[in-house]
Amino acid sequence: MRPRLVVCDDPAERAATHIALAARASTERFHVAFSGGKTPWRMIDVLASLELPWARLWAWQVDERVAPAWSEDRNATQLYARLPSPACPQPIPVDPVRDPSGDDAARDYGGSLRDAADGVLHLVHLGLGDDGHIASLFPGDPQLCGEDCDVVAVGPHLGYRRVTLTYGALARAGELIFLVTGASKRVRLAQLLDGDPAIPAGRIRHSRCVVYADRTAAP
Repeated sequence: MRPRLVVCDDPAERAATHIALAARASTERFHVAFSGGKTPWRMIDVLASLELPWARLWAWQVDERVAPAWSEDRNATQLYARLPSPACPQPIPVDPVRDPSGDDAARDYGGSLRDAADGVLHLVHLGLGDDGHIASLFPGDPQLCGEDCDVVAVGPHLGYRRVTLTYGALARAGELIFLVTGASKRVRLAQLLDGDPAIPAGRIRHSRCVVYADRTAAP
């Protein structure tokens, strides 16, 4: 149940290839969720350059900040800029004016996920924070223990409340892939691989989970 580690020179390219192969192998609508942050943008750029059945690929978000529409701080802004339009990005409908808590957005996004994919994503991409967080599940957040909902609002963290998939949604996904780079992640990656529950990432238990890491991040 522990993640499989793949150390390589270009983990972003390897992760993109992994997603592409999974999407091509699917004969139905392929539901994939992307995490935010700077590390995955190169992965998504590589993915966007590949030949894929884009009309069958539905891109979901793992998490999102409750920030104004088209803000540079919004993960959806980057997805729309980078993915081909047929990929049907499914943005988390956050609205800092009408719904500053993010609770309505979490409920609506969970409903959309159930309606479109029966609540089961084929593949979820995850990053790894310097504090060991995944998605927007941060150390000490009470939502770490909640698995009753697929999507919840959390925070605030670094100035924003956030909406995120939960452990329950991640556990039901077909497969999980991590993209981890940089020496600052080495200790946290070791904890992830060891299944250390002291950090959010260490609580992941999944039979199909692979970590693509560069040599500086590898423990």
